[in-house]
Amino acid sequence: MIPARQNGSSIMPGKINPVIPEVVSQVAYLIIGHDYTITMAAEAGQCEKYIEKSVGISTALCPYIGYAKSAEIAKKSLKTGISVKELVLEEGLLKEEELKEINPAIAKAKEGQINVMGPVSPDTLFARGKAGEFDAILALYHDQGHIPCKTLDLEESVSITLGLPFIRGSVDHGTAFDKAGKGIATNKSMVAAIRSTVKYASAIHENQKEA
Repeated sequence: MIPARQNGSSIMPGKINPVIPEVVSQVAYLIIGHDYTITMAAEAGQCEKYIEKSVGISTALCPYIGYAKSAEIAKKSLKTGISVKELVLEEGLLKEEELKEINPAIAKAKEGQINVMGPVSPDTLFARGKAGEFDAILALYHDQGHIPCKTLDLEESVSITLGLPFIRGSVDHGTAFDKAGKGIATNKSMVAAIRSTVKYASAIHENQKEA
């Protein structure tokens, strides 16, 4: 039971205003507003000088140097006042060019009239993609892309290899030796891979005709 905090009316004895739930919801709205504001500013590139000095940026290093080392760098940054970037470079954990690849790549894509945004936190990114907000999502490493794709649709996700002189389409799962010869495997993945490959081939053929 939430304790009574405020009488609801001078003419209605016993009526209590729900001030605690109201305050909780208002605090939630404030947090959501702050989060959305920071997200928009970051996507517009307006937070770079603050992000570089923030200890929170150590979170982005986890996929590259591991959680334990990222936490160690964050603690050291707080203790010494030295930025996370300087410590990472000083200890030889990453090279300067590795820290500077993503944003320049985005800028170059925009110069080429490609509608691109980022970098974006991956925690909600793939749900937004599934809802149709993006045409495509570029993951920075294998598991960051494969885990959400296989979670969203294991049987019909398809692997397409880019940069080859031909189209290479494949099922997105492994060899499934544990199901081989038992009559329990499904052909859904193979059918999806064939359809996707045909779709890309048709699109390339049409583009070549127009050119």
